[in-house]
Amino acid sequence: MAGQVYTGSAWSQAATTSRPVGAILGFISSSGSVTNVVWGQGAPDTTGGWSKTNPVVGIAPPGTAYVELAVLAYGTTQGETHYLDTASLTTHTSGSNNVAGPLHTSGNKIYDTTNKAVTPRGVNSDWLDWNSSIWAGTPLDDNSVAHMKQWGANVVRVLLSENFWNSSDCLSAPGYTAAVDQAV
Repeated sequence: MAGQVYTGSAWSQAATTSRPVGAILGFISSSGSVTNVVWGQGAPDTTGGWSKTNPVVGIAPPGTAYVELAVLAYGTTQGETHYLDTASLTTHTSGSNNVAGPLHTSGNKIYDTTNKAVTPRGVNSDWLDWNSSIWAGTPLDDNSVAHMKQWGANVVRVLLSENFWNSSDCLSAPGYTAAVDQAV
């Protein structure tokens, strides 16, 4: 179950007062303790009809045995009623395929070495452009890359610091080039 992608949502309707309603994923260990919680963004329900919550998406962390979906109406008062229907918790295969480089273009398309069209979907990894005490010992590791792939990323933008890189700079950091090599 760890590493599996989950999506949860529900439909809600306010009896009298519209409130933001959000879906929440709870990841639970076999002993019953919470390993992680992911909160979805609230969306208002209405009194005139059903509204779908914004979907909440989470990746089960290591140690997850159970996943629960909760729905919360924010700012309610005592006795206030909100109806729920069609709560849905689904798993799906996500991720990206490996991209074989080098890449090349033809017209307005990008292709990999096998001439398969590639749509770049990426994330930023900005820890290498911060204070050296932050990036030291915090590499962009295989686990981080695996999670990025699960979310569908096939490109990672690694931000660098010219100051740490340039040996003539007063902020030059020994070991910085090794940390960059490790991340790449």
